[in-house]
Amino acid sequence: GASSVAERGTLGAPAHLLFMAPKRRRSEPSAPAAAHRVRLAGEESALASKLSAFRKQGKLTDVTVRASGTDFAAHRNVLAAASSYFDARFGSGMRDSDDAVVVLDDMPSAVFE
Repeated sequence: GASSVAERGTLGAPAHLLFMAPKRRRSEPSAPAAAHRVRLAGEESALASKLSAFRKQGKLTDVTVRASGTDFAAHRNVLAAASSYFDARFGSGMRDSDDAVVVLDDMPSAVFE
């Protein structure tokens, strides 16, 4: 027979389906995803030290920054992560975004270093 509104619920679905647990928000990771999240806590300073050592050695650097006539070997990804200016410059796709040398005449070399 025909089911009543009370049996079917107000949206036409069986009433017991209208009271399901709320869905997880997209921003909430599932239990397995949360368990596999990479954490660098306690390792950030070691990572920063290693990147700084690489930069000073010229190891794996991919850009030269010239500040007030002094050249500094650098890593584009580190500069972009640390500075919105470099993020915009390197990520813009503009003609100068892949220049081998970035000239910052108005920046004192001691400040950049």
